[in-house]
Amino acid sequence: MKQDDKRQKLLKELQQNTGIEFAIINEETSDEEETLAKLERLVKSYKVSDRREYFLERVLKGELSPSQLMQGARKFHIDKDVKFALYYIEVKEQSGADVQEILETLFSQQSLFLVVPMDVEHFVVLKSTRQNERQEEFGEEAQMMLDVLNTEAMMDARVACGTQRDSLMELSKRYQEALLAMKIGKIFYMQDYIFDYSKLGIGRLIYELPIDACKAYVKEVFGKRQPQELDEEMVITIKAFFDNGLNIAETARQLYLHRNTLVYRLEKIEKAVGLDIRNFDNALTYKVVAMIMEYMRHQENDKEK
Repeated sequence: MKQDDKRQKLLKELQQNTGIEFAIINEETSDEEETLAKLERLVKSYKVSDRREYFLERVLKGELSPSQLMQGARKFHIDKDVKFALYYIEVKEQSGADVQEILETLFSQQSLFLVVPMDVEHFVVLKSTRQNERQEEFGEEAQMMLDVLNTEAMMDARVACGTQRDSLMELSKRYQEALLAMKIGKIFYMQDYIFDYSKLGIGRLIYELPIDACKAYVKEVFGKRQPQELDEEMVITIKAFFDNGLNIAETARQLYLHRNTLVYRLEKIEKAVGLDIRNFDNALTYKVVAMIMEYMRHQENDKEK
């Protein structure tokens, strides 16, 4: 994260914790690293230790010993053996207080429902689950939260979740899974808004590959020749072709194209990337190498921040 972005994020979090709007004056004369360190200390000092949200935040981050966790559970009347579903929500450029209020209103009838603000853009929702609750219900709840935030509240939100439900003692593991699901989802499945840890598919496999192995595979596929940049028309065509199981007739129908026009586009794509995606093996190779190259670009961008 860039220093300016980090500074603004800390200022927002400080405002959320204190209710006071802060500003930095005479930025030209200030040391950026020192300013960030001071802001971080202020944010930490205003996280009141007797707040339930702060206790749960530390539980999620794995910062408490078993004895501290048990003491906190008793203090805040949280049954340590209750099974929770965990949802990790990311909301861009919105008021944290509004997000928390919306979520708490949405599930106000639940017997045990907790919203934990991790910072101004990230929230964890913990919902107690029934013993006989169907797996499909968790996905339905994630979609409901997304619909309310994106559609009714006009917020740009994404939700990450897992399938395993756990007690308070194990929530830090589920939290790490949700963080990973969000990270992988935003690299490989940006067209989606719900990322399930158990359904990350080949994206999780690629994410765990060493960069050197990724570079070697790309070199094996393309050699010294670099594939051309695909224009929007090509990207749309490839997506539709894959979505329709490499079926030319169905793809042409979906795109409202004559069959010959679609064939011409596919030949144009073959010249651009060196792979005829009408062939299953080539289509599979293209899909994997495209995801690997996206992962490599993401890693490179992270280094520059």
